[in-house]
Amino acid sequence: MRQKIEFHEISGIFPLLEKRELQALADDIKHHGLHSLIKLFEGKILDGRSRYLACLMAKVEPEFMTVSGTPKDAVNLVWNLNLMRHHLSSSQAAICSAIKDKLLKMYGQKQQMTSEEQLVLGNTTLGRRKSILTGLIPETLMVVVETREVRAKAAGICASYISLADRLLKEKPALAEKVKNGKIKLTNVYRELKTQSAIE
Repeated sequence: MRQKIEFHEISGIFPLLEKRELQALADDIKHHGLHSLIKLFEGKILDGRSRYLACLMAKVEPEFMTVSGTPKDAVNLVWNLNLMRHHLSSSQAAICSAIKDKLLKMYGQKQQMTSEEQLVLGNTTLGRRKSILTGLIPETLMVVVETREVRAKAAGICASYISLADRLLKEKPALAEKVKNGKIKLTNVYRELKTQSAIE
């Protein structure tokens, strides 16, 4: 088996599978093979970290495909591929949205969205999967979420969760990581943050 491949920073938007789930995936891959290729970006794993780890556990040679585009495209690709794939709680979805937004800000000035683009955004996750799997990131995925209301709609949660998640990620990133991994709920940290200053 080839040398281990690093995970891309962008791949961390969503949580990895828990140990038990990872073992189940490894067993499935061992008996039925890898059903979905692991996607590489800039030579690192962008999508498929759990599948990659499961392949290593099962001693099955992982299979890869390389995707093209800018880092901002890659952020949106990971979001669109995984939002429906992971069974996230509202707390986890909010933190994942906060991480996505932070990454988009890191990779450049966010473009303004038209009202028409905002309406289309809600259908992007389910409607673009087929084109995503070609390995080329469609221009339609370059839409960047602007407002917390639009972000909340995209994640299927309320806007107040988005505000809280943004603040938690900024002020207490270690705690935000626990929320992302399902160890604690956003509502459990609300009171602690509220004592520091008013939450929008």
